[in-house]
Amino acid sequence: MLLLDKLLIIDLECTCWENEEPGNDERQDIIEIGACLLDLATGQVEGADGMIVRPRRSQVSPFCEKLTKITQVMVDHGLEFEDALVRLETQFQASARPWASWGNFDRVCMQAQCRDFGLRYPFSNDHFNLKTLHALHHRLPKAIGLFPAVKRAGLVWTGQHHRGVDDASNTARLAATLFGSGSVPAV
Repeated sequence: MLLLDKLLIIDLECTCWENEEPGNDERQDIIEIGACLLDLATGQVEGADGMIVRPRRSQVSPFCEKLTKITQVMVDHGLEFEDALVRLETQFQASARPWASWGNFDRVCMQAQCRDFGLRYPFSNDHFNLKTLHALHHRLPKAIGLFPAVKRAGLVWTGQHHRGVDDASNTARLAATLFGSGSVPAV
């Protein structure tokens, strides 16, 4: 049974390269899973967590470190991907909740990495692309990025942009305005 009291918000950070192409035989890996719950009745953001994940197929490039502030040392001490998936279930009941992300990148990336590693996909099939919903809601000619959308809503950005936990929390606050739920407090 799907739990409809809260919406799980996810934001992934992955290894990346300035020229969009990894070096050697590297492949993009998830290095942070940002997650929080949006209480749809109150608009409150709950349980924000940023799980640093140890990549298997790549290293953190200088460009990626500059963008995310996630270092190779941090990921070397991070969770195994499998352990992060378990934490999503135990802490957020990921398979029993509808979930959302800003765009489809997070859904596609998580599906691909689970498939590549032979692991069970941790989320329900009920995914909402908030980037598209935001554009439709505001009758925009095209979807916009998370940072400009937060500013456009009159909200103050909190935390570090391109950190999964902070991007997830800001996405949740913005989602509260789309769903018309409660107040929209800063996390």
